[in-house]
Amino acid sequence: MKTCMKKLTALLMAAVLMCTLAVPGILAAENTITIKTVEDLMDLSRNCTLDTWSRGKTVILENDLDLQRTDFTPIPTFGGTFQGNGHKISGLKLGGSGNVRGLFRYIQSGATVQDLTVAGTIHPSDRQNDLGLLAGSNAGRVLNCAGLGTIIGDNRIGGLIGTNETGGELVSSRFSGSVTGKHSAGGVVGENHGTMTRCENSGSINTKDLEDNPKTDYTGLAQLNSMDNIPAYTDIGGVVGLSDGTVQSCVNTGTVGYDQIGYNIGGVAGRSSGWLDGCTNTGAVAGRKDVGGIVGQLEPEVLKTFSQDFLDKLLTQLDSLQDVMDRTANHADSISDSVHHQMNDLSAKTRTVKDIAKDLTDAMTDWANGNIDQINELSARISWSLDQLDDIMDDAVQLTEELDKLIEQLELVRQKLVTASDVGNTAIDDFQSAVKDLQAAAAKLAAALPAINSAVKDVVDALNGGDPDEIAAALEKLSNALNGLSDSASSLDAALKSIKQALDSLERLGRAVDAALRQLEYVNRAAERVSKKLNDVAVGLNDMIHELSEKPDIKIDPIGPDITDKGDALNDAMDALLDSGDALNRLLDDSADTLIGDLKAVNSQFRSITNLIRSEKSDWEADRDKSLEAQIKDRFQDLSDTCDLEKQHDGRVSGSENSGTVTGNTNIGGILGSIGLELDFSVEDDVTKVGDSSLNFRYQARALVSGCVNNGAVAGKDDYSGGIVGLAELGRVTACESYAAISTDGSYAGGITGSSYGSVDNSWAKCSVSAADYVGGIAGYAETLTDCRALTTLTADAYVGAIAGDVSDDATVSGNRFAGAIPGGIDGISYAGLAAPVDFDTLCAGENVPKAFTQLELTFRADGQIVEVVPFQYGRALDRLPDIPAKKGCSAAWPDIDYTCLTASQTLDAIYTPYTSALTDSTDGLPQLLVDGSFSSNATVSHTTEPVTWTDEKNATRSGEAVTVTVEDPNLLEISYTVHYRLPDTGKRYDLWVKTETGWEKQDSTVDGSYLLFTSDRETVTFCVQERTASPLLWVLLAVLNLLALMLAVIRIRKKRGLPRHRLLKKLRNARSAKHDKEALPK
Repeated sequence: MKTCMKKLTALLMAAVLMCTLAVPGILAAENTITIKTVEDLMDLSRNCTLDTWSRGKTVILENDLDLQRTDFTPIPTFGGTFQGNGHKISGLKLGGSGNVRGLFRYIQSGATVQDLTVAGTIHPSDRQNDLGLLAGSNAGRVLNCAGLGTIIGDNRIGGLIGTNETGGELVSSRFSGSVTGKHSAGGVVGENHGTMTRCENSGSINTKDLEDNPKTDYTGLAQLNSMDNIPAYTDIGGVVGLSDGTVQSCVNTGTVGYDQIGYNIGGVAGRSSGWLDGCTNTGAVAGRKDVGGIVGQLEPEVLKTFSQDFLDKLLTQLDSLQDVMDRTANHADSISDSVHHQMNDLSAKTRTVKDIAKDLTDAMTDWANGNIDQINELSARISWSLDQLDDIMDDAVQLTEELDKLIEQLELVRQKLVTASDVGNTAIDDFQSAVKDLQAAAAKLAAALPAINSAVKDVVDALNGGDPDEIAAALEKLSNALNGLSDSASSLDAALKSIKQALDSLERLGRAVDAALRQLEYVNRAAERVSKKLNDVAVGLNDMIHELSEKPDIKIDPIGPDITDKGDALNDAMDALLDSGDALNRLLDDSADTLIGDLKAVNSQFRSITNLIRSEKSDWEADRDKSLEAQIKDRFQDLSDTCDLEKQHDGRVSGSENSGTVTGNTNIGGILGSIGLELDFSVEDDVTKVGDSSLNFRYQARALVSGCVNNGAVAGKDDYSGGIVGLAELGRVTACESYAAISTDGSYAGGITGSSYGSVDNSWAKCSVSAADYVGGIAGYAETLTDCRALTTLTADAYVGAIAGDVSDDATVSGNRFAGAIPGGIDGISYAGLAAPVDFDTLCAGENVPKAFTQLELTFRADGQIVEVVPFQYGRALDRLPDIPAKKGCSAAWPDIDYTCLTASQTLDAIYTPYTSALTDSTDGLPQLLVDGSFSSNATVSHTTEPVTWTDEKNATRSGEAVTVTVEDPNLLEISYTVHYRLPDTGKRYDLWVKTETGWEKQDSTVDGSYLLFTSDRETVTFCVQERTASPLLWVLLAVLNLLALMLAVIRIRKKRGLPRHRLLKKLRNARSAKHDKEALPK
């Protein structure tokens, strides 16, 4: 029994377990929908009218479906998972009227659609907004989906999704076909508020005019500027039209835009205020304004910050004024009490001083009355002494005058003694010199006398000997000795003159000493006068003192202690009174400082309120005269330089690359057409508010462009064209590179930016830039440029600079470098440390130099196809030019540039020129000679003439005018042509003789009107044209024929008339005579 119960329990538990396992499968089966047919899909559409029906369900597509023959209604709303399994739903066709259309109208948040391809056409006749082949609106996830077809509408038109809502996500999805929309149209998504990753577009976006009768003449600037009859298509992008979300690693290869039509046209996004990173564009981009290879217009991240408005500030200032006035009143009350107390104390001390002073006065009066007689006597003696001192002081004054005279005489004596000293020194020098001269003369004389004695002795001995030679020699010796004596006499005479000069000096010394002695006599007399006056003064003083000493002594009673005590008491009372006065003074000073400070605070507060009111009035009057756009701009602060390169999200384009051509009218850039706020739309739509609302607010904007590269040519028709940004009204451009040609017919063009009111730093430009004016290697115009490098070729009429065409007056410029000295850094002038030239190697030195910047190469193209890419070194020549592919009927040449000194990378397109069929070297009237053939544009023809004589093959001598024709064509290896030579007389026949290597040969020719024609395949041909003459044999044959004809005529006549024989003979003779005359004619 127990065993049975165990078995039964086991079976029951197994059954329960089986049921438990089966329930999820049953539930899963109920939540899984399989789509095998079009009818299954239409059932799904009908069931999804309720928003909750599809949530939690999984829809599996098992087959490709064709909706072409079905009146399919879009799935209204979907909240589950749709697995396409790589299948395709084709034939979707949506017309009629209605917004938010696609295979799905709405994909809900939390839903997923994956691995599905949708092909078809969407073109509603009315209500044409939010259209996409997959969905009109997506808030869920779209993974690995594709769209193929045509979508035409008004607003938010995408190849795959019309609007990608906040929280919506597209990954690895793509579109090919055609998208046409008026506002917010893109190849994958029309408008994005969510996230797009690795999406691709290869379709054509807005490549035709949306009007029924498209206009193609929008290139006239007057019409463009007037905006008359021009469709205003905006926010058109290769991948997304308008995005304030995230776009990452997306690619566009399709053509975007229509020439001179539309605003905010971009290769990836038409307009972006979110984050766009790592995207690529290779398709051509065209539009009118704000056209960029990646983004047409980048809008900054904007914070709206509130602060106190005028009323708030005024109330605050009034509260401060009330506080100051209350404090002033309190201070005044306190000071009043203190001053009253101090005045009472001062009054009491004053009365005390007054009483003590009265007592002291009385005591002093009593003391003075007791000593009055002695005091009067003392006063009389003092008066007498002063009278006596008057005469004595007069003598003292005279004494000082005499002393002054004595000093003057002594000064004269000193001067004369100095003069005598100088004369004495001179005399000593003269005597020393005279003595030396006399000693020298004596020495010479002493030496001469022995020589004379010896010579005289020799003369006497010679005379005694009688030898004439000895006598002559002795006499010559005597003559020499006498000459020595003469020299000694001259020296002695000079020494005597020196002695005389010394004696003269001594005489002058004596006179100088005499003058000093005479002056000493004057000094002596002056000293005597001084001594006399001094004696008079001494006598007067002695007499006065003696007389005073003879008078009796004066005795005055001393002041008693009663008076001194009263004086001390008065002194103490005065000290107390002064202390009280000082206390009062300090109190008044402190009180005055306090009250003055309070009054100044009140005044300052009133001034603050007045200034606040005046400032508000001034601001109001200034704002009243400004346009709304100007008022909005005044409230903007560009804080882009504070962007965190790693964390900045909104208002950012980074790591993107463009290689497609970009064309337009205004604000054209290789990466961005412009950076700025779209003022044509509501500013409030894209701002984040910070602070409490008030009437005083500011917009703080941040925009960042970093790490972008442009390789696509940029061409504009009006102002602002740049390799990275056309016009940057704000924002920061950093670490960007530009390598393609930039050009505009207007002004403001730069390798990085056409014009920047923000900042540009650490960017690189290697390209050519051309415009009418304001052309720079980095910027046409800028306010902040730092650490940029330029290797550019610039063309403009004015304001040209290797770094910038011009900068603002308060610009920040530093650390910019460029290769080459011409033109200068800014407006033709280089600035050391700011915008300076360096050599190419220095320009390319450093760790962060882009490899593409250092590589120089010429790209040769023919008919849009690359023929060869040839690298070269800066400033060097090119070894060779690649061969140009031949084109039938055309000559070809590479552009004519200086290939011997290359300094910039360029793309050179082969120039094909259709062959010319006829050449002539004549410019006036009917040409004498022309050649007909197939020639390049560089071909030329010329001819010369000269007399010539030659012998033909029959040894006949011929002469005439030879014509030499030369045809040169450097672009053709072989030539063949027909010569047209104008004949002198069209009524005659001519022969053509051509000069060959073996001589002159007669050649065939034809006549066309007045020209003789013949062919040649040589560059140079010489020919002669001669009038043709008849041969003698021909004349004989003609004569015979004429005679026969005449005979036949005569026979016929004779038969008819029977002409007599003699008349017949006469006619024959006449005929022979005519023949003879003809033969006698010259050949």
